[in-house]
Amino acid sequence: MRKIAILSFFRSANYGAVLQALALQVNVNKLGYQSEYLSFEMWEHKFVFRDIFRFAYNNFVRSWLGFKRRKAKCFKFVDEYLFYSEPLKLSYQIEELEMKYDGFLVGSDQVWNPYFYNESNGFYLLDFIYSKPKMSYATSFAVNELPKSLTQRYKKSLSSFKFLSSRESSGCSIISKLGMSSQNVLDPTLLLNGEEWKKYFVNAPYSFHYVLCYIMPGDNAIDSLIKEVACAIGSSFQIIIIGDREHKRISLKYKYICDVGPSEFLNLMYNAACVVTNSFHGTCFSVNFNKPFYTILNSTNKRNSRVTDLLYSLDLSTQIIYTDIEKQSKIPKCIPELNYRKVNGQLNLLRKQSLEYLQDSLSLMFD
Repeated sequence: MRKIAILSFFRSANYGAVLQALALQVNVNKLGYQSEYLSFEMWEHKFVFRDIFRFAYNNFVRSWLGFKRRKAKCFKFVDEYLFYSEPLKLSYQIEELEMKYDGFLVGSDQVWNPYFYNESNGFYLLDFIYSKPKMSYATSFAVNELPKSLTQRYKKSLSSFKFLSSRESSGCSIISKLGMSSQNVLDPTLLLNGEEWKKYFVNAPYSFHYVLCYIMPGDNAIDSLIKEVACAIGSSFQIIIIGDREHKRISLKYKYICDVGPSEFLNLMYNAACVVTNSFHGTCFSVNFNKPFYTILNSTNKRNSRVTDLLYSLDLSTQIIYTDIEKQSKIPKCIPELNYRKVNGQLNLLRKQSLEYLQDSLSLMFD
């Protein structure tokens, strides 16, 4: 049995990162390979004075308000369901890696985001692997174009891959501009259907009807609009908010939940009456679980392509609401009725094509 090393974000307190890693590994192993994630501690961070306050907030305030429990649950989920290597040091274990694995697969998520390049030392471009075949699956750049300063570096690195793919058409366009071919495939979370995800659920935590807001913090306008939409469409429902800054749970206006793990996250998504989110993976699971949903975006955000590409491919672009004045839609007043029979037909076709790419690429990688 051939052994595959997978590189991606996987040991994280981010639900999307953990669940996409699980879905990819499950599907690689289904195809008859033995895979494990490479565990590296390579992130560089230059200390600045405000790090003192960040350290205090993260390790005391956030932990007290629930983040520590969330992180522990995410890591427990990883330990239970994912196979990964012992922590490795790249500087002196390169030859050992090439002897241990038959091939290398760069997985999904934003691992080719140029804004992460310096922090990760370019690790996810696999420059340190010379003698074994390399491929990518649904790897995301999260931008529409590369900075000129990194274009040649990416071109040189990616030219050594036997097969390339991206989960966004914009990512395929970047690869094409570098002079290489690639395939547009689904994010790994969509390779498993809604029924297959149920095996990772825990018992439903709430019996009442609720609108779920899954917020990736950082944009106050989006944060505000998500809550406004949730209140407008869910006047007779309770509003549950996950993912937002932990300190906001002090507010009594909404029910903030800051300490759920991936299994609870899946169940909250599955049992929601409607989902309002700005998260890519929140959007993925809304579609996969056939939930009514709205995705809130700012049209100037360069990372939107990962969401918009998916929704346009499934004819669900009407579920996007923009925050900025020029593109802002009217606030909906009711939970949307979506034709998931049509959506599922297209999703199943894309899933079939994506799985075929994964199977064929892994097989041909060794020819």
